[in-house]
Amino acid sequence: MKKKSIKKKIAVGLLTAGIVTSSGLAFASTNAGELFTNYASQLLNDAKSSISSTLGTKTADAVGALKNNLNALVSDTENGVNNKQSELEQTGVNTINGQSDEHIQAINNALPGIKQNTPGQFSQLVAQLNSQTTAGVEGEVNGLKPDFSSQVSNGQQKITAEQAKALDDLEEAINAAKVTLGQLIDMQKTSADQQVKAYLQDQIDKVTQIINDATSELEFKKSKALATKATNIKNDTLNDLDALAGGLYTAQNSYLADFESANSPFSITGDWERINSKVDGQTDYYLISNNISHGQTSTATVAIDVPENAYNAFLSFDYLVLSQLNKDVLTISLDGNVLVNESGTDNHWTNEKLAIQPGKHVLKLTYSKDKSGSGSKDAGYIDNISLKYDLKK
Repeated sequence: MKKKSIKKKIAVGLLTAGIVTSSGLAFASTNAGELFTNYASQLLNDAKSSISSTLGTKTADAVGALKNNLNALVSDTENGVNNKQSELEQTGVNTINGQSDEHIQAINNALPGIKQNTPGQFSQLVAQLNSQTTAGVEGEVNGLKPDFSSQVSNGQQKITAEQAKALDDLEEAINAAKVTLGQLIDMQKTSADQQVKAYLQDQIDKVTQIINDATSELEFKKSKALATKATNIKNDTLNDLDALAGGLYTAQNSYLADFESANSPFSITGDWERINSKVDGQTDYYLISNNISHGQTSTATVAIDVPENAYNAFLSFDYLVLSQLNKDVLTISLDGNVLVNESGTDNHWTNEKLAIQPGKHVLKLTYSKDKSGSGSKDAGYIDNISLKYDLKK
């Protein structure tokens, strides 16, 4: 059996085909069973019409002429059946080959009815002719009847055989197409599976990085919180010691700038301002950095003078910064040595205390902003600048 390419078979199956009979009647349907049933019916109707028109009202003609006409009719009918068989082979078979499983089922359902009805229709035709002819003509017709039926039967068998062959080819093409489609689906499934896995891994990597970043941020905050707690403990301890010592000893000289008044025991220059407002839960006077823009710096200096004969000298101050974390920073230094370098939005007032040597010193206050962003109050604060010392005689 000649094999058709899968591409060709599928293309034929997607087209709406028609079978054209010798009478010029066109059949166009997506149901091959219906097409074939109509075709067989038309073939039989053509034969009956031809026989009836030849014999209908001319049964009174001579028996010899009638015999000649009947013989010619039988021959034409046989040729017609053969011609129809040839047309089925050339066009009908090609059309049936292109149909789907629905056509296969429809044809299988239609064939039994065609086989069953064909003999009955010809029996009715013969009975009609018998009633219109003389006894002699009836004898001739009856004599010709078996040959005519045989020719039609043989033609029908050939048509059925060709149809079965076409259906086998169609089923083979459909099965081959299913295999090809299955292979294509498997290939696409594999490709899609790889793409999905790659995308999933990418998302996992992104989430992992986010978790790592968050963990680092938490570790930083935890370390900062511990450092703040340690500083608070140190300051509380120093305050407790100061209180204890205060009950036993009072420094001979003590200076305090608490900014409750505009006067200060220290010389202060720069753009920091004295204000009274509520910050970190308390309302008070303090010194605050100037309102600056991105990329700018607000600076102030405090002159600290410690006599040459001073001893037990200590400098202390309270500070606070509320800003964008790691971006906008408060820096406090003494003679260039950094004492404070902090930022963030969750800070509180902190006390810094250190021993200081005799001489002239500069306490420098700097609040610096980066190029973008702000946080909380966006400022640095200082309060309660204190200098205490004793003097040698």
